[in-house]
Amino acid sequence: TRYAWHYLERMEAVDLLVQIHPVALFTIVGGYERRPDSERRSDPPKTPQKRIIGTVLGSRERSTLEVKTAFTVPHNETSDEVQVDMEFAQGMFELHKKVKPSDVILGWFTTGANITEHSKLIHDYYNRISDGTAIHITVDTTLRSGRMDINSYIGSRVGVPGKSAGVMFTPVKTEIVGFAPELVGVKFLQLTRNSDTNSVEIMNDLNHIEAATTKMEQHLTEVISYIEDVIAGKIPTDSQVGRSLMEVVSTVPEIEPAKFESLINSSMQDLLMIVYLANLTKTHLALGEKLSKIIT
Repeated sequence: TRYAWHYLERMEAVDLLVQIHPVALFTIVGGYERRPDSERRSDPPKTPQKRIIGTVLGSRERSTLEVKTAFTVPHNETSDEVQVDMEFAQGMFELHKKVKPSDVILGWFTTGANITEHSKLIHDYYNRISDGTAIHITVDTTLRSGRMDINSYIGSRVGVPGKSAGVMFTPVKTEIVGFAPELVGVKFLQLTRNSDTNSVEIMNDLNHIEAATTKMEQHLTEVISYIEDVIAGKIPTDSQVGRSLMEVVSTVPEIEPAKFESLINSSMQDLLMIVYLANLTKTHLALGEKLSKIIT
C-alpha cells in the first residue's frame, strides 16, 4: 500500500498545473536584490546571503494552483543546518489574510536553480501549514542558463517500509499568467530596456489606440502571409493553427463596414470629448490656484 500511495501521489503531480503571476515573481526578485547584507559589514567581511526563501500565496482549484503573490521569510542557512523564522511567516500570513481572506498558503519558493539537502526540512514545514499538498518553486536569479528559469515541484515521500523516509521532488507544469493590469505593467517595464534612463513615459489614450491598431495590423499581415503560403504549398498545413484561426474569426461579429465605421467614429468622438473636458478641468484648477495666490 505504501508504494501504491506513492504512485498515486506522483500521478497527482503529473496532472498538477502551477500558474504564477508577475507580482509574485517581482516580489521574489526584489527580495533577492535586497537580501540581508549585514555580513558584508562584519570583520572580516563575508559574502552576502546566497539565496532567499519565502511563502507563496494564491488559490487552489482542483489540479490548478494560481500563485498570486509571495513574501520572503528570514532564514539562516549553513552547510550543517537551516533556521527559518516561522513566527514571522505566520504573522505575515495573518496580515495578508486581512487584505485577501480568500488567499491560502500554496507552498514556498527559493532563489537558485538547485534543490539543496535542506529543502526537505523546509518542505515538511510548508506541507503542515499549506492548504493541501505544498509546492516548491525555484527561481534562478543567477541566470545560469542565460535566462531566469522558473520551475515548480511537488514533494513525494519515498523510502523503505519501517525505515526513515525521504522526499523526491517531482517537477510539475508551470505557466506564467497575468491579469490585464499586470500585463500592462510588464509591457511598460519591458520598454525600459531600450531607454538610457531606465524609464519610460506613460502614453495617453490616443497613443494607446494608435499602438494597438498598428500592432493588430502587423498581426493581420502576418496571418494573411501565413495563409497565402499554406495555400501555395510553401509551408505544410497545421491543423492546430487552423483551429485557432477559426476560433478567432468566429468571435468577430459580422457588422457592415458603414455601421462599423460609424461606431468607431462615435467612440472616437466620445474619447476626444473626455480628453477635452479633462484638459479643461486641469486648466481651470491651475488658473484658480494662481488666482488664489494673487488674492492672498
